[in-house]
Amino acid sequence: MNPSARSVIVRSVRSSGLAVPGARTYHGASGPPRQSPALSAGVQEAFHEPSSNGSPRFGLVYAPARSLLATTPASGKAIEVTVEPSEHGADLAALDCRNLHVRTPAPDGLVAVVSRSHLDPATESFLAKLKIAGRSDAGSALKFLEVARGAADVYPRFGPTMEWDTAAGHAILMAAGGYVEDAEGKPLRYGKTGTGLLNPGFVAWGQRTAGA
Repeated sequence: MNPSARSVIVRSVRSSGLAVPGARTYHGASGPPRQSPALSAGVQEAFHEPSSNGSPRFGLVYAPARSLLATTPASGKAIEVTVEPSEHGADLAALDCRNLHVRTPAPDGLVAVVSRSHLDPATESFLAKLKIAGRSDAGSALKFLEVARGAADVYPRFGPTMEWDTAAGHAILMAAGGYVEDAEGKPLRYGKTGTGLLNPGFVAWGQRTAGA
């Protein structure tokens, strides 16, 4: 990873005042940004504690190509901020942070955020059961952010993912008022060492109050 991008991550975590003793950390880095408006995340950080029952407790996603950082500076609070990659890092307290909140779905239907490269029959079958008014695309953990900021209502993913692919975006979405469940309707959990940290299929929701 570009050192200036990692400096933003490190200083942002420190300036948030967050420390989770004994927590497990997930790191993930994507490849080069795609040549489209949907750019991949550059790095993710997430923590969960054994006492958290497998729920992510902290998340941070930084997309250098978008100059976008999203994180959870406090329990039940999610923010995003525009910050350029810099070798000096970034101090969240000195930046104009925007609160993230999921939205109430519009009466005419839901907006689903999907991946064109992972749009499988299971996803199409799931969406066919919902009242879908539109679709959007985003890269990697940014799909969770689209739901967290109220730009979309649902993100289904039934193809294989690992815990480090989802933990950071999941934590941010939860703090913004959303939730993530597996194919059986149970909360998506972390620390699944028995499966090699492989996730089952899941659906990330904002507010499921209309069109579902």
